[in-house]
Amino acid sequence: IKFQKKVDMDDKIIRFYGLTKTKVSVFDRNLSYVLVLEFADSGILRNYLQANQNFSWFDKLHLAQQLADGIMHADVVHRDLNSSNILIHKNNIKISYFGISRCLAYATDTKSNTAECWHDDPGKRPKIDQ
Repeated sequence: IKFQKKVDMDDKIIRFYGLTKTKVSVFDRNLSYVLVLEFADSGILRNYLQANQNFSWFDKLHLAQQLADGIMHADVVHRDLNSSNILIHKNNIKISYFGISRCLAYATDTKSNTAECWHDDPGKRPKIDQ
């Protein structure tokens, strides 16, 4: 949550409004914590591209540029960027799910980070909460 608040100021990042406690489905007996996020009128990128198959290369490039700008300005290594974590609102990219992301301030040396994450000994690899 702290990390989400840190990147929340960029217009390419889905806004985080808070937490609520609710039943996730009618079959749940217990309450679960749920993130309250900004609404994205066109849903996830995968569905958006399927519904708009006649996109020009210019339109595709524009979406890719927005995505790159969002990641660059947020100073984030996302670590799980895929079409389900990219939302569309008013034809603009909104990046979501920063659950396993890291700030670039802690991850600037790509070569050593890659070597660390793919170390031969699994015990020497960083844990998800590091």
